[in-house]
Amino acid sequence: LLQAPIRRPARAGGKDRLHKIGNHPGVTLSEARRRVQGLAGSPVALEAHGTLGDLLAAYVNHLKVAGKVSAAGVESTLRRALPEGHIMRRRRASSITSQDITRIIAARVREGVTVEANRLRACLSAAFTFGAHADNDPSRASVDGVRFGLTINPVAVVARLQEGGDENGEPPRVLSWRELGAYWRALEGESETIRATLRFILAIGGQRIQQVLRAEWSDIEKQNPEISMGVIRLIDIKGRGKPRKHAVPIVPFAQAQLDPLAGSKRPFEVTHFTLADAISRASKAVCEELECAPFDARALRRSVETRLSDLSVGRETRAHLLSHGRTGIQNRYDFAERLPEKRDALKLWTKHLQKAIKQAA
Repeated sequence: LLQAPIRRPARAGGKDRLHKIGNHPGVTLSEARRRVQGLAGSPVALEAHGTLGDLLAAYVNHLKVAGKVSAAGVESTLRRALPEGHIMRRRRASSITSQDITRIIAARVREGVTVEANRLRACLSAAFTFGAHADNDPSRASVDGVRFGLTINPVAVVARLQEGGDENGEPPRVLSWRELGAYWRALEGESETIRATLRFILAIGGQRIQQVLRAEWSDIEKQNPEISMGVIRLIDIKGRGKPRKHAVPIVPFAQAQLDPLAGSKRPFEVTHFTLADAISRASKAVCEELECAPFDARALRRSVETRLSDLSVGRETRAHLLSHGRTGIQNRYDFAERLPEKRDALKLWTKHLQKAIKQAA
């Protein structure tokens, strides 16, 4: 049911009178506006009545329509902090202050999260930026008539939590070989799918989780003739430029982790957040055992590169193996897969990882 307040000089009992103008979706919003203008006798000014809930929903929908792979993750992050029915969702977006944002993020910090608290801050900031642009972008038709009336981004002045290192300049978290072995063992209590996926990711050099999760069986070559082993080709969309294929050898140790997933519709039928939660549980178990600092997926990836450097694997090989961003004309035109170099680096990585796992037993 579509109704609209028709403002005229005389109002019934000091209130706006509501007139039925049609049923949605039979009557489109554009047609509804035209009917309202006819009833009112003049163009109807859209009020800035959009709530925080409207803003978050519009932003997530914008990501989905644009085909962004981050849409589901953003939606989950926002829902965990502001579930449906949360009182803040009913507040007008234009009335939200930096203090409100601080309280929302602080609530997540009190629940023991740091990385996701910063992710939440980034999502909220992007949502408010989107809302401000939507109000003034004719192509978006003010998000189907919902105006937010935003003049500032209240997230801008809210401090970002420090994730890596400390105020004294200590380096970010990197796991020792002993901790890596303990992490591998700590995954034993997870489901077969979660355990196999996380162990496979570590065995192929700590590749980015989202890239691995996007892979299909068609992206996995069982036997590459150049290196006589399997290869998984990931889609790297990080950074500027067009997405590119990132080929990673599947050494026998990694293949052993992949084998339990055979027969499933897709290789990795889990979500990024499911794996992040599993890593958090493993981190807690490892830290209780070894009395160490907690870690996350980025710390694991960082640890792989650090340990490979310790093993004298060259910077360029590490960059190709971990698919770091490319800069410079020569790098942008160099599309060699470098499978032999990656294979040798992963064999060395496997040798020391297996030793660490055995010592953690």
